[in-house]
Amino acid sequence: MGVKCDLFSCMHIGGRDVDKAIHTYLTPENPAVQVLAKTLHCDPRRIFRYCQRITYVTPVDDAWQYPEETIKKGAGDCMDTSLLCVSMLIHCGHDAWVSLVLLPDKKGTDGIEFHAYAEMKSGGKVVKLETTCRPEKCGFGQMPKVRMVKLLDFDHNGVIKKYRG
Repeated sequence: MGVKCDLFSCMHIGGRDVDKAIHTYLTPENPAVQVLAKTLHCDPRRIFRYCQRITYVTPVDDAWQYPEETIKKGAGDCMDTSLLCVSMLIHCGHDAWVSLVLLPDKKGTDGIEFHAYAEMKSGGKVVKLETTCRPEKCGFGQMPKVRMVKLLDFDHNGVIKKYRG
């Protein structure tokens, strides 16, 4: 079972714990993650499509799941599916990370809601992978048209870059 972790208790966006906690949820070395990635032939498009088809569950308490829990349950929120997608991509040797953003409220001001999606480098370019957008609406590298305020990027080694805080 995943450690109960919300955005503030595990990340402390302006604080000291961000490098110590958030990246531990990426588990490219986990056997269940590795088997699934190999089943999908380590193909980034197949990995992305698999993650898009996971049942979306609205977070109740912002507790994150480890990727192996998301595989077992077949359900998760944006962070859970992004963690799974990035864990598989990293296992397959791709340069990938999770991006955490704020979504604006309906008036367009800085967010009331956190959101996560996967990113990877492909052909020298950054490709955004929105795992919670249905396949018929968002293809590989396509994002919904909504303003997002980027907070940070992290991979299995820790925080790559902070944009705010």
